[in-house]
Amino acid sequence: MSAVLDQADDLPFEMREALRWLVWLSVPVPGKKPRKVPFYANGQPRHGALDTAADQQYLVSFDDAQAALAQGNYTGLGFALGPDGSGSYWQGVDLDNLSEHPDLAMLAEDLPGYTETSPSGKGVHAIGYGRAFQALGSNATGIEAYSAGRYFTVTADGAGLSNPVCIADFVERVLRPKHSPAAPTHTSAEILEYIDPKTITELRSALSSMRADDRDSWVANGQRLKKLGERGRALWLEWSQQSDKYDPADAARVWDSFTADHTGYQAIFKAAQAQGWLNPLSGAVPSPAQPAPTEIAQAIANALQPLNADDIARAAIPHPHAFTKGDAGLFPEAEVTVIGAPGREGKTTLMMAIATHYALGRPLAGLAPAEVRSVLIYSGEDDRGQYARKAAAQWARLGTTDQALLLNNLLIPDLHSPELSAWREIVRLENRAPVRGPVVETLIEAIQALSTREFPPGLAIFETASTLSDAEEDNPGHKALIAALKHIAKRTGLAVILVHHTSQAAASSLPDLTISEADIRGGTTLVNNARQTHLVVNLASVADAFPESDARTVLRSLVAPGEQDRITALICLSSSKAADPAPIFMRWENVAPYGPRMVEVTVPARLAGRSWRALRGELSGARAEMKADKKAESGLANVRLVVKAVADIQENAEQPTANKVSTACGRNPGWAKPYLNAAVEQGELVRSTESVPRSNGLVDVYRLAGEVVIPWKSE
Repeated sequence: MSAVLDQADDLPFEMREALRWLVWLSVPVPGKKPRKVPFYANGQPRHGALDTAADQQYLVSFDDAQAALAQGNYTGLGFALGPDGSGSYWQGVDLDNLSEHPDLAMLAEDLPGYTETSPSGKGVHAIGYGRAFQALGSNATGIEAYSAGRYFTVTADGAGLSNPVCIADFVERVLRPKHSPAAPTHTSAEILEYIDPKTITELRSALSSMRADDRDSWVANGQRLKKLGERGRALWLEWSQQSDKYDPADAARVWDSFTADHTGYQAIFKAAQAQGWLNPLSGAVPSPAQPAPTEIAQAIANALQPLNADDIARAAIPHPHAFTKGDAGLFPEAEVTVIGAPGREGKTTLMMAIATHYALGRPLAGLAPAEVRSVLIYSGEDDRGQYARKAAAQWARLGTTDQALLLNNLLIPDLHSPELSAWREIVRLENRAPVRGPVVETLIEAIQALSTREFPPGLAIFETASTLSDAEEDNPGHKALIAALKHIAKRTGLAVILVHHTSQAAASSLPDLTISEADIRGGTTLVNNARQTHLVVNLASVADAFPESDARTVLRSLVAPGEQDRITALICLSSSKAADPAPIFMRWENVAPYGPRMVEVTVPARLAGRSWRALRGELSGARAEMKADKKAESGLANVRLVVKAVADIQENAEQPTANKVSTACGRNPGWAKPYLNAAVEQGELVRSTESVPRSNGLVDVYRLAGEVVIPWKSE
């Protein structure tokens, strides 16, 4: 665990207040130093083009990063260098292995900015804030310096007292000559080329589309970048470090051997495009080939045909769904279903329960798969390990045959792996517009290639909308996402489920279960383009229940009488390709050592197979009856209360009037009268009309039945 948690006060105020924080994990590499892999505080590996708006939106405050570190899943805290949007840059210097470089030890004493000991204890970091400078990449000198495209681990160990001042002059005047002692002091037009920051960003993106562990590609790209001088060297070394084979000494030697003959950085763009890369800053997304006008005319003419007998015959065949029975269907094939759920409501656990039923051919809510098929789970929120734990909780309670079948039929790529994390987004931003990510067509091809499996894929679960798209959660962003998923569904024939979050306002509809598609975040664009929508609702447990009058409590008592554990409902809000399927009710069950799983609850026979609309009517009737019973019970309690007050007043030889009884019960005058009259009707009290002091005319007086009426004796 990082010492920062104990030494936070040693960090400069400017750093603690900046939204630049990450966490990092030490990943062992056989035969080499462990890699320090950066993660955003939300659990995603840092990926994509760095120092962009898409990257910076996931950088967090110091407190949030500490909270992520405290969960125990990471090695330490990190601080992202680069532009902060104000025109200034966070800078960093790393002097490594001071014991092997005595000259660096002397430099370390003069480092400006905030300084601290590196995690290994063998080096020193300095963090500054000011103008940008050309990077000094890793080489045999042990000197590195950056003002973009990097993060530094933060330890607060041996922290210096200086604030993060600009260190650009120190880097250029003191460190650069020591870092590249053989470098020419002048710029040669024959050797070096100038490129602007936009081109550097484009080069970084293009490089990320190629594998750095392919040595031929590694050498070729170094040659292509050589004429860019130190900027090219920094880009090449940054890209090189994506490979587990990276060796700083070897990289320094190879870079010095490059001659840059007959090539240039432009060749990198050509090589990347050959592998499917699209420049995210140019907006140059290739348009589909346009048919000739004559082809369009012929296509329209062919399409303008009247309905025929074959069309009518096909209309009698219900649209296929992942689970079906009669005219009801759950998750239409070749279409998209949207499932909305509040945060921390057990989405992953529920999705694994659904996947298990489908992968084993088992029914849900009376609906069953037509055949046993595989399930693809494409999750940008939970990694493969998390899904393995959820699968293990289901697997542990199965027989040997079903255990093997379940494992064979769950296809779960690890989108957090180094190979996939930079490419997993279904939607990306290009020229500030949401477009279909390059992974979409690749994914379609991979699914189609699995059609020859014994149990080919039939259901795909995408979790969640916010982690599979770089676009804003607005109409254009959601439209691009749902269109991409529909494209996948149509091309593969799979039933596609998109898991999304509910809105903050949705919580207010839960106590009465007045739920609707508007509760799904960004609802209109998503749900209007989906063929089925569902909502996940927590019905709580007996030990941690909602109030007795809460609709969720009443629904629980109707569908799961006698159950003590937590119950979760999956409720269909709309279905356009089949009749609405009945809600699915799941009971939570802990399976040591894997954690919870969900098991379907068998609802009472009179409610089985009933849609949410029908069940909602039953629920409304039950709640109305409960309210009537509660009101009646409250009335009886009030009758007993006023009878006791009459007895007390009577014992004090006073006349029990409605006002006196109301006052004795702590209520407003006149409150007791209907309950007194009810007690008279029940025979518990008798009523007489008498003259009462300080009252005009005759007043109703109430006494216990059977008691002797004591005439009022005035003084």
